[in-house]
Amino acid sequence: MPETLTSRLGDLGTFSRGQGGTKKDARLEGVPCVRYGELYTAHHIRIRRFVSFIDPAAASRYTRLAPGDIVFAASGETHAEIGQGAVFVGDEPAVAGGDTIIFTPRPGADPVFLSYAANTTDAARFKARLGQGSSVIHIGAKHLQGLPVWIPPLPEQRRIAEILDTVDEAIRKTEEIIAKLEQVKQGLLHDLLTRGIDDNGELRDPDLFLAPLYGWALDRFGAYPVICVTAGCCAFGCIVRGLATSVMHVYIGSAIIGLGASNLWVSVLSHISQHT
Repeated sequence: MPETLTSRLGDLGTFSRGQGGTKKDARLEGVPCVRYGELYTAHHIRIRRFVSFIDPAAASRYTRLAPGDIVFAASGETHAEIGQGAVFVGDEPAVAGGDTIIFTPRPGADPVFLSYAANTTDAARFKARLGQGSSVIHIGAKHLQGLPVWIPPLPEQRRIAEILDTVDEAIRKTEEIIAKLEQVKQGLLHDLLTRGIDDNGELRDPDLFLAPLYGWALDRFGAYPVICVTAGCCAFGCIVRGLATSVMHVYIGSAIIGLGASNLWVSVLSHISQHT
């Protein structure tokens, strides 16, 4: 059986401190850059897509990334999250900003495997114990050097990384589906709460009903009472606006007018259709 051992992260590569310029270097396009805050929000395990770019003229003031480098956040808001990292596997020129720690693995250690190993729950607990500060938490290379890492032979590291990548990809696709379903839900919620449903369980005609209340009133009392209500809303809203003594009163009057005016014309058409 191949030998497996536990090592310290510092024995598997070298650390360096990320150097960066200022926010004035930011550009919509330019040299891709990893900011320390993005390691908590945009980059997980792998740096797949850059969200920050800097002026190429300022790139020399930043730390150049090489394929396989793992970028750790040296600052954070909580002990529980401090020191999160992601591996750079691209071949395009890229840099890291300040408040980052760069780890360059030695041959024999798979960078993607080490990125997973450095972000496990146990690793997070280890880093949380070593994080320093209260309102802003800091961690240094000297702390990350002692991070225990279970290190199997290189072929097994690569197989494990491939399996975990497959699971991550499935999670990403599932999250995309959930996000799309959430959009569908919001659209359906809007239609149900503004149009209502008829006796057959179908959405009412959006040209006839603004809200379930108006639909129910038209069905129950006919168009004439609804016309009176909508016309009354328009008249009352105009009075409120006319007597307004503040911008807020104008907004309130406009809202009241909207409640009536948006339904007045379709209510009149409904009344005409019932008597022709």
